[in-house]
Amino acid sequence: LPFLPMESRNCLICTVPVTVAHLGIDACRACAAFFKRSKIAGRTYTCRQGDRKCSFRKHEKFMCRSCRYDRCIELGMTYVLPSKRKPRKKKEEAAEMEMSQPSSSSTTSSNESILDRMATEYKASYERRLEQEKVYISKHNLKRMSHPTEELYTSNISAFYDIFQVTIKESIELLQNVFDDYERLAVPHRASLFKNFIGKFCMIEASYFNSKYFGNEFIFLASLITCIDCNNVDEWVTDEDKIERKDDFRTSLKGFAKDYTDLLIPMLKMEVLTEREFHALIALAYCDLDPSLHLPEEIMERAERMRARLFDELQEYYRRDLGLADFSKRLGNLMTVAHGAGEAGNLMNEEMRMYATMFDVYSDDQLFREIFME
Repeated sequence: LPFLPMESRNCLICTVPVTVAHLGIDACRACAAFFKRSKIAGRTYTCRQGDRKCSFRKHEKFMCRSCRYDRCIELGMTYVLPSKRKPRKKKEEAAEMEMSQPSSSSTTSSNESILDRMATEYKASYERRLEQEKVYISKHNLKRMSHPTEELYTSNISAFYDIFQVTIKESIELLQNVFDDYERLAVPHRASLFKNFIGKFCMIEASYFNSKYFGNEFIFLASLITCIDCNNVDEWVTDEDKIERKDDFRTSLKGFAKDYTDLLIPMLKMEVLTEREFHALIALAYCDLDPSLHLPEEIMERAERMRARLFDELQEYYRRDLGLADFSKRLGNLMTVAHGAGEAGNLMNEEMRMYATMFDVYSDDQLFREIFME
């Protein structure tokens, strides 16, 4: 490769600027760490598009791991696995085990299913949120929607904000209860992980419950039981809402509504997710980390191990509970949903930032600022 001046060198894999080489080539630390983790774990990946021709660039949120790994190999990235250490005496192993407890590298008990734990904690969180949502619905006097089986209400910006505060606080508690290591992390790292999680989580919930309640018809669920009709977003802003330039705000809402529709409707047309798959998507939303977060390598590796464990549990579920010998299509559909929810989550973050900066909506709220502005 021709020598490039320091100020113009970029990662040959994802194009992020670099000043030093990693693992033998001009690669950023994140791509080198990804390659190293893959080699150590002996991981194999499935191409997102299936043609092994995915492209990825700086700040792209969801890189295809298969094509990223192939690119590392193609460019000559190398990592030699360390030789296995000699077996140690049982006393030495016991001493090391004792010193490592409790360990910040653990996520859940080694014998405990992540999906079982997520199912238990999500159900408890759902019940708490539902109770609080009904209080806010009464407070804002929301209009009940016509639905044959479910108690659903049409939302507005004021109601959404109040209920979203509940969603945020309950989501933090959900992560604390499911993932043992979350609370032990440094505050900045917890903040980064939560920001990476919250948008995806909201979109996973929205698409899952939308498919249950409305099938292929797209009615955006703003919370557990409040909805926005994307064909009538004018109702989102009421006369009582203290928002300047309401017409411009409504126009912006319509633009975002169309973007959400384009992203989420294809997900609704796929096979209906089971509850187990829904819980898996929530867990994946936490451990599928954006490379641009620049988290410590230890956290990235721990998330990758957790992700591998989740896929093991999913495959066991497909074989044992669903009786599927070939579950590749179902798993591929699940990954498509995860990707779409991630893109929609990024869109949600962009939407919230724009409302705060252009329309001064809740920009003075500290919690809102910490999640979407800082």
